[in-house]
Amino acid sequence: MKAFNTIIKMILLLIASAPVISAQDILLKVKKGTVKIGSAILTESSASSVIKVADIVDVQVGALVIARQDVIVVELHSGKKYTHANITDLIKKKKQSSSGGFADVAFKDPIQKTASIPQKGSSTRGIEAHYKHDFYYPYDSMMVADTIIHFIIGNKETKIQGPIEIVNSNTGETIFKEINKSNRFELSNLPEGDYVWSYLSTYYTATENLETQFSNIFTVASSKEKKEINKKIEQLKKEIKSFGLEMQKFLLLEYCVENHIYMKLD
Repeated sequence: MKAFNTIIKMILLLIASAPVISAQDILLKVKKGTVKIGSAILTESSASSVIKVADIVDVQVGALVIARQDVIVVELHSGKKYTHANITDLIKKKKQSSSGGFADVAFKDPIQKTASIPQKGSSTRGIEAHYKHDFYYPYDSMMVADTIIHFIIGNKETKIQGPIEIVNSNTGETIFKEINKSNRFELSNLPEGDYVWSYLSTYYTATENLETQFSNIFTVASSKEKKEINKKIEQLKKEIKSFGLEMQKFLLLEYCVENHIYMKLD
């Protein structure tokens, strides 16, 4: 009980010491690349930052950056510098088109997110950019509203051992089982319901050969659920249509991952 009381006190202390953010504050979030504010450098792993009146926001080339005041979100373009007044003007020019749900997801800090955004990394052999060896997609517990599901397992160096098997967990029926299947494959027109897809994969690290058994789940939405999901996606597309194409794609994928909605990657 004493240890429990100590933990509660620590949590209350952290809450009390957290900065108070008002609806009028301008928050900045880096989605990709880096931003310089004075001597501070922000990246996608940084928490959302409050922009002060005297700050100069230097968005580095190639960066994806957004700013928010209340539920209004604007894009700050790469290779440009912004003052607090510049960002305020951008926000004033944009009409409110969000209830706040999208903004709340977009400005979540990394530690708060339920899953990471799929990112490709550079090959150690310099051949191509690819996902990590143990990557898989769809992520667990994703709801699929698309007709076609594109499955991804690791990269070209990831070896699949034995069959890839997909079972309808509601009926127990094996609807897919193939050996020597590619690391990327697709299935279409699956009936609504819950599914488990499993496989054994191996891949080499710098020091050892790792073997991992995966068992991942996804759900094919009902007609009613598909309509609800597509309605949310279309609303989000309207909210971000003024952003650059790369930013639109990133924010849409981020929203889907956070809300456990399947979206084709590439």
